[in-house]
Parts: sequence; structure tokens; C-alpha cells
Amino acid sequence: MKIAICDDEKQIISDYSKLINDYLYENNIVCSVDGFSDGNSFFQLSNEYDLVFLDYDLPDINGMDIARNIRKNDGRIMIVFLTAYSEHVYDSFEVDAFRYLLKPVSKEKLYETLDKFLNIYNHNRKITIPTNTAHISVDADEVIYIEAAKKHTKVKTTGNEYIANKAISVYQTEIANPHFFRTHRGYIVNMRYISTVEKNTITLTNGEIVLLSSKCRDEFNKSYMNYLKFGS
Repeated sequence: MKIAICDDEKQIISDYSKLINDYLYENNIVCSVDGFSDGNSFFQLSNEYDLVFLDYDLPDINGMDIARNIRKNDGRIMIVFLTAYSEHVYDSFEVDAFRYLLKPVSKEKLYETLDKFLNIYNHNRKITIPTNTAHISVDADEVIYIEAAKKHTKVKTTGNEYIANKAISVYQTEIANPHFFRTHRGYIVNMRYISTVEKNTITLTNGEIVLLSSKCRDEFNKSYMNYLKFGS
């Protein structure tokens, strides 16, 4: 896990880095924290991070331009804007910013942001598959789709197929990952593995076909278009 702080005020970088490192130490989390005092030096490396604290008003390059570049390549990176001006908050919606924090940011507000980020990060990265013999944890990115099978579910990954002792409705509640969508009462699909979309079916990159319900078609199309625009 990697965190970046990009702000032209070096004192802010120093103060926030210390607070974040203290938080990581207290919670026994292994993570690097890097600071950048200008936008251009951060720009080329921006997509390497999981969480970015980004000054909105950088003197050399606009923070929104950096955020737009991040979103072109990765929809999962969490962006937290830092600014002294509240009127920019509506602009942050364009790049799906995770948080918008007004300077000076208190320790409590910073830690609250880290708490919520880690909750989402941990859920996004792992999916638990309880089988008859073991509880298996797999990266969410490896899951192609989840299919209902009576009281069980079939979890198809890039390397295996598992029968899980967990209902599909439970997976739908547990998965906090914007790349997943329940396309039908019998299917949850990872949009990164979609090849083509027809009126009532979706063909996946492994050649399998899953169903697309007419009830959720409009919502799915919006989510999928957003994924194509911002996903990775």
C-alpha cells in the first residue's frame, strides 16, 4: 500500500506525513508515505499510489488536472483534495474524489479519513470464499463472476472455480468494489472481464455468457460507461 501527499507547503507535507505514519504504526500497517512539494514531480508517479492527498491549488499545475490524469488510468485510487476554499468542492465530483478536506486538517479528521479509506481498501482487495474444506481469500481483481447456485454460489476466478457456502445476496452486501455489478438475480460480474454487452446477455473475456436483467439494464449501462471512462 502506498500513500502520497502533494502540497506546495512543505510544512503541511511534514505534519501530515508524521500523523499518517503515527496512524500506520499504531494500527500495525505496512505502508510507504511519500511527499511531493510540486505538482510536476508528482504528476508522472501519481498512478502508483492507493491514496493521494492532493492540494487543489498547486502553483505549477492544477490539482484537478492531476486528478483527471489519475482517473484516465485508474478508477480505484482514492483522491483526497486539500484546500482552503470550500467553493471547489463541487468540482471534485467530476473526478469522484473520496474526500474534500479544508485546511487546516485536524488529526481527528485525518484519522477518520484513513479509517474509512482502509475499510474500503480492505474490502475492495479481498473476497472470502467459504467452502466445505476451507475459507479461501482471493484478490477481488481475480474474480470474474459470482453465480447463484441455490443456497450456494459458484465463484469463478482467473485460475479456479469454487463452490462457496455463502448466498449471492451476502456477497452483494459484502463487496464494496465499484468494479462489481449484480447484473441479474443470479449473477455478480466483475466489469473488468466484460467483453461485449448485448440486450439481455454479457459475454465475458473467458467466453462465458451471463444474464443481464431488464430491470437493472439502465443502471448497469451507466455504471459500465463510468467504468470504461475511469476504470483500470
